[in-house]
Amino acid sequence: MIGLATGLVMLLSAVPTGVANLSVPAQAFAAQVSSDSVDASSTPDASAATSTAPAMSATEQHVRDYFTKRGIPELIAVAQCESSFRHTLKDGSVLRGTVDPRDVGVMQINTYYQGPTAEKLGLDLMNIDDNMAFAAYLYKKDGLADWNASKPCWKKPVHIIHLTAAANAAALASSQLAQAN
Repeated sequence: MIGLATGLVMLLSAVPTGVANLSVPAQAFAAQVSSDSVDASSTPDASAATSTAPAMSATEQHVRDYFTKRGIPELIAVAQCESSFRHTLKDGSVLRGTVDPRDVGVMQINTYYQGPTAEKLGLDLMNIDDNMAFAAYLYKKDGLADWNASKPCWKKPVHIIHLTAAANAAALASSQLAQAN
């Protein structure tokens, strides 16, 4: 479990640069929370205070690195929704869609509609790197239109959630300062 101060720092670091600046009261609040928090290593059972989040799979890390380097973070969310960051199954076969088995790989590219174009580009959709390269091609050509079926999943406004949480922290800090005066 992470401390409140760590969570606040993680939350605020996720806010896009230049979008929101903390007010002086919010900075004071963050400093107060930080000084009040308990260091996990000082608890009697430090292992109980550590996170139990599952380790990131190699495929997920590969997808994140690939699209981060290309400046397309939206496709990371698409991969999570479309395939749960899986490209292959335990038996080594390439993941196929449950609704349409012509959707393949980590980005669930439809081989019927997109296969011929991928082939013309020299890409093999069964290869994870080519699957992601074709997804980047589609994104640059048409945005996220090819993944509209999973839009309710990947279109969650994470940045708005972060901004709202930062604004709430600033409001709380401001009210605490007002009460103290």
